[in-house]
Amino acid sequence: MRGSRSSLRRRPPLASALLLSLVVSVALVLVGLGETPLPRAGASVTPPTWRDATAIPGLAALGVDESRLTAVACNGPGQCTAGGYTTEGTTVRSLLVEQVNGTWGDAREIPGMSNLPGTAGVDARVSSISCVPGGDCLVVGTYASGSGIRGFATRRIAGTWEDAVELPGLAALALGGLVSVYDSSCSSAGNCSAVGSYYTASSTFEAFVIDLVNGVWQSARNVPGLAALNTEGRAELLSVACPADGQCSATGYYKDGSGQRGFVVDRAGGIWGNATDIPGLAALDTLGGSTGTTISCSSPGNCSVGGRYAQSISGDTTAFLVDRVGGTWGSARPAFASGTGASEVTGISCPVDDRCHAVGIALIGPDFTVFVSGRAGAVWAEPTLLPGMAAMATESSARSISCAAPDTCAITGRYTDGGGQVPFVANLVDGVWGSALPIPGLAGHNSGVSSSGAEVACTSPVRCVAVGDATYAGVSAGFLVDYVGTFEPDPAPIPPRFTG
Repeated sequence: MRGSRSSLRRRPPLASALLLSLVVSVALVLVGLGETPLPRAGASVTPPTWRDATAIPGLAALGVDESRLTAVACNGPGQCTAGGYTTEGTTVRSLLVEQVNGTWGDAREIPGMSNLPGTAGVDARVSSISCVPGGDCLVVGTYASGSGIRGFATRRIAGTWEDAVELPGLAALALGGLVSVYDSSCSSAGNCSAVGSYYTASSTFEAFVIDLVNGVWQSARNVPGLAALNTEGRAELLSVACPADGQCSATGYYKDGSGQRGFVVDRAGGIWGNATDIPGLAALDTLGGSTGTTISCSSPGNCSVGGRYAQSISGDTTAFLVDRVGGTWGSARPAFASGTGASEVTGISCPVDDRCHAVGIALIGPDFTVFVSGRAGAVWAEPTLLPGMAAMATESSARSISCAAPDTCAITGRYTDGGGQVPFVANLVDGVWGSALPIPGLAGHNSGVSSSGAEVACTSPVRCVAVGDATYAGVSAGFLVDYVGTFEPDPAPIPPRFTG
């Protein structure tokens, strides 16, 4: 889910003198993560737990003032990549950190960023990461150039990160000088898609798609059919999912004379079709304020979308869900059949056909809180509040969910208590949501996730990774936290004994 992604607003400059305080504080608070053994065939498994959060290794060598992690993806258990950005004065640089066999390596800047066309080297941020089994990953984001904000990408191929490249075709579209890259999805090594929006010379916002085909970037292009819908010049693609090569679906919104409308667009056989309104949403969204926020696809033609639509002229919204089955989009329906206050679906994950889980926020009483819902077959369950949240928080939100199996998921977000904002995690185990808990190792800090929210990625029922940032000595510092099962050794074999 992915929903709205990174912010292009620059953080206020921080004095470099805070660096020493940051490093010392983080070292005292966060516990290092050692190598974690992976499961072996036949090994018995005890319930996994969230380990203490760790600081990003190697930051001191980069000489940064603060850091944020905004995205994470994994190739397999213990093999993950996280990304975000660091700041040094007014300079913002891209950030990557990799986990190999359960151990996080030192942070690094994406290679080749200083060689991008027109780069001024002052603002580069990771927006999205997508990885496939076998080790290949794609990272996309934005960077500042002399002519405005542009999009970039880098790939890890056979264990080596290539130099960053400018996403082709975007500069020619974004003559207004602004590009937002929100999401990406890879179906196999060298086959990916990314989506976002750009600002035109005519002062309108248009949505784009760009595809990597067999390792070669195609030129970014407008979403087919969207120009006829986007008559008010405000459109964005926010989330994309590609379950197979040449097969993708994406969602977002556009504006016309009657307001804002959620839409979907599908790619089949490598060709993007025309953008279409989300079926049934217009009948719900009579006030003209809907958005497709997040999408997940389990296989070609089988996807689910979540988002929001307007329920009052004051700006309150209602969460909705809609499913695509066998290549056909059904009709959008309110997530809460019984009704509720303002609400929105912010994250969704569908590990197999007909089985999905969603997370969102809803105004229950005076404050917003986190809700969860599950889909079995064609039926979405009535949302329920995330257990344990009400006892900890005055307000909470979540936008990232990852399900490794139909009844095994993790979510992450943040809540507000008397001391500030605190990142949290929660797990679905055997179909039952456990209580939310503050991320271990961050106690005693006014902690808060980054502007684009924490992210979580699960590769098995006993392996997940969550990322975000927390405040130490007044400075934001990225953290990494692992959900790991304890694998007991296989019992020693009993050799045969012969008698006679």
